[in-house]
Amino acid sequence: MSRVTRPEQRLAALVVEGLALAEIARRMGVTVNTARTHLNRVFDKVGVRTQSALVRVLLTAIAPL
Repeated sequence: MSRVTRPEQRLAALVVEGLALAEIARRMGVTVNTARTHLNRVFDKVGVRTQSALVRVLLTAIAPL
């Protein structure tokens, strides 16, 4: 599995906060297209296809029941 880069980690954290991609891009100081690229790389690295699946995986990993 490829390692998630720092920008990808930051984006994933902002996704978990429930922010829209445009707001995430603004906060990261990148274009929406760049944010989308980071998001797609995170999807590939984590093995998911949707933001909701990503949030579920991340929340499960940091706060198991």
